[in-house]
Amino acid sequence: MPRGSLKSCALLLAALLQGASAESAETASVPSKYRAGAPLLQERSADSPGPVPGTPLAEGPPMALSDEGKLAPAEHLTVTASRSPQPLLQIPGAVDVIDRQTIEAQHWDGVVEALRHLEGIYVEQPGARGSRADIYMRGLDPNHTLVMIDGIAVNDPTNARGGSFDLSTLGTDGIERIEVVRGPLSAVHGSDALAGAINIVTRRAGETPRSTIEVAGGRLGYYSIKGEASGPVGPGGISVVGSWMDDGVPSELGSYRGGEFFATGQMPIFPTGEAGELRATLRFVGADSAAYPEFSGGPEYAILKGQFEHRQLEELDLGLVGESELADSLLGGIDGAVWLTSTQRWEERSSPGVPPEVPAEPGTNDRYQSYTLSSQATAHPWALLDVTGGADVSYEEGKSEGDLVYGGGTIPGAADYRLSRAVGGPFLEGLLRPGAGFMLQGGLRVDIPEAASTEVTPRFVGSWAAGETGLTCAASWGKGFKLPSFYALANPLVGNKDLQPERGTGYDAGVEWSLADGRAELSATWFEIDVDDLIDFDLQTFRLQNLRRVESRGVEFGARGRPIEAVELSAFATWNEVANVDSSVPLLNRPKWVGGVALLWEPFAGVRTRLEALFVSTTLDASVPTGVEPVPLAGYALLDLAVSWQALDWLETYIAIDNLTNSRYQQAVGLPSVGIMPRAGLIARFG
Repeated sequence: MPRGSLKSCALLLAALLQGASAESAETASVPSKYRAGAPLLQERSADSPGPVPGTPLAEGPPMALSDEGKLAPAEHLTVTASRSPQPLLQIPGAVDVIDRQTIEAQHWDGVVEALRHLEGIYVEQPGARGSRADIYMRGLDPNHTLVMIDGIAVNDPTNARGGSFDLSTLGTDGIERIEVVRGPLSAVHGSDALAGAINIVTRRAGETPRSTIEVAGGRLGYYSIKGEASGPVGPGGISVVGSWMDDGVPSELGSYRGGEFFATGQMPIFPTGEAGELRATLRFVGADSAAYPEFSGGPEYAILKGQFEHRQLEELDLGLVGESELADSLLGGIDGAVWLTSTQRWEERSSPGVPPEVPAEPGTNDRYQSYTLSSQATAHPWALLDVTGGADVSYEEGKSEGDLVYGGGTIPGAADYRLSRAVGGPFLEGLLRPGAGFMLQGGLRVDIPEAASTEVTPRFVGSWAAGETGLTCAASWGKGFKLPSFYALANPLVGNKDLQPERGTGYDAGVEWSLADGRAELSATWFEIDVDDLIDFDLQTFRLQNLRRVESRGVEFGARGRPIEAVELSAFATWNEVANVDSSVPLLNRPKWVGGVALLWEPFAGVRTRLEALFVSTTLDASVPTGVEPVPLAGYALLDLAVSWQALDWLETYIAIDNLTNSRYQQAVGLPSVGIMPRAGLIARFG
């Protein structure tokens, strides 16, 4: 690597961070905009969708293999890191995209499997799929990551986890790509994006009809059925995807069965063919699950062995967006967008509790609904400058109804609460490309929550590509916040109406290097983030309180390359240290090291092999039966294998083996994994 390039990178990073770090530290990132291990062994789809409802996205190319075997940009991809549409390659920051071709090549069974192989991320799903699945991004809590589906925010502020999203309900069918942005993004998306954001983008109709049918079965009674149909309808198009899955897990660990339905459509706004499009998204999920309650100790330590928490969930997500060119000469052209999104969620829950500390819930009903209206306009006053401004407003309402059983007696209505709030405000963002490989991006957002203080969140990002050296360096600084969840504010047992928002400041800096004539990439990113007023349970008052300050820092590494034509190798590693500054009590579920390697090999035409390994270091967990002291859980290694064969032009068959070595690792005290899970499937594609 040229020393002059390194020195220039160091000077740029120092200048950016010096001006930004006056208030402390934040998160963002730089390098790997493409998922390490994304397959280069096949063509990219031509049916990539554009921006989706609820999220102004930026179009740009993923990485594909050129005719010379280099990692080169392909076309049509969008990301969630910016309010103004920009090519992906031109957006500085820690952005990873898992595209449709990657998902199809890996034969993952759900979004959980896809996300756990990304830098800066640890995914926890103890035991079987019936347990809730949480994501820890850069060491922060699961409720600090905003999760969106086609731009529709789906975090649940009525749950006891402070407003996280349960990833176990998300399969991979119907997904065009998964966009992951690490670092505080409240300047872009407001509350909940304290650690970052994940956007699940569903498939849209292409110019030609297509359909897919997939059936699969596996160990312990597992089976799944998936189907898709899409194509043009009049001047627009429609795509419909449906699936049903039964995990078939034995009763000693719980169970999961559920279905998803996606429908998307688009049509031109103007029949004359002028620029403008109207798009709609619908998602419905229904799921039944059973698992040991949290902190119960699982089948190994639970006092009430074989007694599960049962959940029945239904969720309906809707999005409608209209985009159009407002002016083609004023300020270099102005583009506008207006969208409306809605989420409706119903959950019925019964739990035996964890005696003697956690009361039983014989039947609790939660209901959550939210609505968001947003508009924005992007001007191009100068060829090197884009400016985006707009405003949005959201209304959400949550309620819970249920009794608690404690000490042998029933407390009627002890779980009852009802709460609503509105939040809205303006935002402004600018992106400047002054030339010579430099790019600067800045944004500011003002959120005015009902019955809470106004939140102002800035974000600044800068990057520099060092010409033909293949070196890119970047840095970012920003702020984020998280409003207290409805459960934390209003739960009759532990809620606290005086809770303040959690606030974070962070930064990161990194480099990415393309070498070997474009056949390999290396990346490294340093990040820090501090969170004040973290909401946690206080034993002395037996209520949730703003108790702690948490500091998280770490380094993310990534590498990928193609040593020979038929082989692609990739690897990643994350070192993350999280400190509970105001207490000697250690934080749970935060491994210091997470890493992995992947091999994609196409030995013959139509035959593809994927071997993927994941390594996780020691973590801490706790349970009621084992006492107040945290219990260290041994580190573990997972090995997954998938082999597929394109038997005919329209028919593919595959065998996938999750946890090939039958490891009985634990992510929660006393709750082992299911073990080896082989499955086989057939996929028929038409069109």
